[in-house]
Amino acid sequence: MKINLILILFFASSTLFGAGSRFTNESKFKKGNVVIVMTIDWEGRELSKENLEALKAFRNKYPGIPILHFLNAAYYTKPDANAAEITKKIKSVMRKHDEHGLHIHAWKSLVEASGVKFKTKPDLGGWSLRNCQFDCGHVVSLTAYSAEEMQKIIRKSNEILVKNGFSRPKSFRSGAWQTGPTVATALSREGFYLDSSATVDYFVSRSWGKSSLLVQSINRLWPGMSTVKQPYLMKTEHKPIWQLPNNASLADYTKPNTIFRTLKDNVDEFLRNPKPVHYVVTGFHLETAKRYLPRVEKALEKIIDYSSSKGVPIQFAHFPINLEGRR
Repeated sequence: MKINLILILFFASSTLFGAGSRFTNESKFKKGNVVIVMTIDWEGRELSKENLEALKAFRNKYPGIPILHFLNAAYYTKPDANAAEITKKIKSVMRKHDEHGLHIHAWKSLVEASGVKFKTKPDLGGWSLRNCQFDCGHVVSLTAYSAEEMQKIIRKSNEILVKNGFSRPKSFRSGAWQTGPTVATALSREGFYLDSSATVDYFVSRSWGKSSLLVQSINRLWPGMSTVKQPYLMKTEHKPIWQLPNNASLADYTKPNTIFRTLKDNVDEFLRNPKPVHYVVTGFHLETAKRYLPRVEKALEKIIDYSSSKGVPIQFAHFPINLEGRR
């Protein structure tokens, strides 16, 4: 098996990331750096003005930080959906140097639009079936669906996004990090080559509880996962796909110091074990951007200062791995 990794990176020198500075993409890729992949999970629930405005402010403050958007087609399958307005809102916060992948939660409207029977278990939060007359199923685990059913949901999601002016996604993140074997197989069959759903239960357990179904599920799906875990090939019943771990979780489940410590651990790990590139994957949700984006900003400022003191430039990637070659 010969695999060629082409790293498509957009980033800036840490010296350009200061108070009042404008973050640019002037540098060329250099080996031996820690790369932060900033992601957004678009949950498919709602596109409120306050969260979109918070994200716009972040983009204006840090124009050179590219973002990997995991887009959710469920906005378009809601009973009151206005496709043109939805597309306008999403694209208002995207930039030319961004990339977008696919994000799926088991929303009833999306599942049924895909020609698949909606399933109610396992409901990881215990509240996913509220308001089913409008839409529901937000944290019903995707592992409830077979590979064939997931293929239908993925195909429909791609069809909706392409129809509304987006490129066909090739990267993916499961809602609630639920990329089990059937999901991974479906992704591989549908031509996806990267998933970013592996995460550490530590982050979520503090807000959901160690005994929650979500934490138990994360433990089962991602045993041995750590905050410094790097990309690896994940086996499926079809072709293997890359797993880019969400090793720094998302802002909703952290605090600025927690994000900073996780990023610091990765800088320290890189110093102990230098590689051509060391990835840190973090981010936030669109639906809670106003509340949690300040945590990301505070953590970024601290990690830039720390990495600079250690002589390890921080770079930012919009999409880290593009696989070509024979398998």
